Amino acid sequence: MLNTKSFLAVDFGAGSLKLAEFEINEAGGLCLKNFSIKPLGLEGAQESSREATTLKALREVLVETGTKARDMRGTSTSARRVFRYFPNSSSSRRWTRAR
Repeated sequence: MLNTKSFLAVDFGAGSLKLAEFEINEAGGLCLKNFSIKPLGLEGAQESSREATTLKALREVLVETGTKARDMRGTSTSARRVFRYFPNSSSSRRWTRAR
């Protein structure tokens, strides 16, 4: 018997939060149950308020969609949050933002 519990996938984008709720169907494929996009507005673009704004948006989307799933199996984040390490020619190390 397949486990029919639904699960969430969340995309924490630069300008919006996207949430999708999926369920595994009888054939083993995915069935989209809920989908929502919540713009983060200007507060989401400000580093000082981004975390609180994103958390508030996530809570609002969970209430609005009425999702019961609490298992999060997929997340993604804005490319501006990704850093790569590039060693330079000197002995010191430098962190640079990925482009």
